Amino acid sequence: MRMLWFCVGQRERLQAGGRPDFTMETLTLKPNVQLVNKGLICPYCGGRTTLSPGRKYTAKDGLVWVCEPCFAWTGVFKGTTVANGRVANKELREARWYVNYYFSPFWTEGHMTKWQAFKWLAGKLRIPQKDCRLGWLDLKQCNKVIEVSRKFLNH
Repeated sequence: MRMLWFCVGQRERLQAGGRPDFTMETLTLKPNVQLVNKGLICPYCGGRTTLSPGRKYTAKDGLVWVCEPCFAWTGVFKGTTVANGRVANKELREARWYVNYYFSPFWTEGHMTKWQAFKWLAGKLRIPQKDCRLGWLDLKQCNKVIEVSRKFLNH
């Protein structure tokens, strides 16, 4: 994460007629969530990702968005350069596999429609339904999906 140094409350002190106090604190700036979810910014280091041939990272043909220093990547939708979601390190890729394993049966086995399943999941994750995409989930959210899906399916 990038760090930014700033003077705490300087404007307020000056407006109140006081003298500036140069106590310094740090503020952690988080990368733009939309760019992270589009696979353009790495959620681990905050660096830009690059489009690379997929064979270097996975057995699949096609392209991937990758952060080389973090060894994190995500695939693209077929025939496009649009990322499937945020780039993922090994731990998140494994969690996503389990998310698909436990969550997909909701609609493939007829428990509910796919739309209903994502609406249910958004409620469990306490996020807007429009933001409920498996490729956008972080590790903590993936673990929550696995937990609630296993309970629903009695696994």
